[in-house]
Amino acid sequence: MVVIYAGRHFKVNNDNTITWNATSGDTNGCNNTNTGVTATTITTDPKLSITLCNELPSLIKEVKQNGGDTWKTDEQYRLDDEITYRLTVYVPQNVAELGTFEIKDVPQVGITDSESSSDYTVNYGDAANACNASLTADNYTLTKIEASGNNGQGFKLELTPDGKAAVAGKYIQIVYTAHMNAKAEIAGNGNGNTATLIYSKYIGNPDDPSNYTISDEARVYTYQYQITKYKDSVAEANKLKDGEWVEFQLLDTDKNPMKV
Repeated sequence: MVVIYAGRHFKVNNDNTITWNATSGDTNGCNNTNTGVTATTITTDPKLSITLCNELPSLIKEVKQNGGDTWKTDEQYRLDDEITYRLTVYVPQNVAELGTFEIKDVPQVGITDSESSSDYTVNYGDAANACNASLTADNYTLTKIEASGNNGQGFKLELTPDGKAAVAGKYIQIVYTAHMNAKAEIAGNGNGNTATLIYSKYIGNPDDPSNYTISDEARVYTYQYQITKYKDSVAEANKLKDGEWVEFQLLDTDKNPMKV
């Protein structure tokens, strides 16, 4: 990498050394034709160490284990069960300079995100597994996204300026509840719920509409059982027909009839 700084040229070499004040034609690749420096002033510093900091945001969408505390990418639930989801987002240090930084959560038509704002908690922390501080409601706006077409009811979260300042360089977690409705897909590919992070490509230019997107999905499966009733023995001819009644008898563990 060759850099021009304050009229001087310097080069960062593959071994992390730096070469500066190189003249035109130098084999190191630092052409210094405009500074008037002689070839004898080429200097290499072996003590340079450069660490690149990746400030890209990140997004993870998970569903809570049915009856447990583990977070997963997919899980099984019954129709009308309450489902708990979690979004974990890394917020870059320069978030205040981004004209757009919003989180959208849109499920498939078979899932409905909660109507009540009290069913959403937003926490933040220095690590994804340490989001223990509560982000107060005045630090973000949460608006509902109405169900439409193949999508169920979802939501959008945006940070206020104070919210951006509070969580810059930290992680935020959004935990909320939802449920599968009567339109849920039985078995098959399950019911997806997709979160998307939308953020500006360029910093310091809020009028530029160019954005990047990151998406992640968690899926919930449900199954429907088919029950066939027989009159006395399991045989095709003994299947209970429409309009026919069957009488059940309750037995104890010794198979003695019990009164109800």
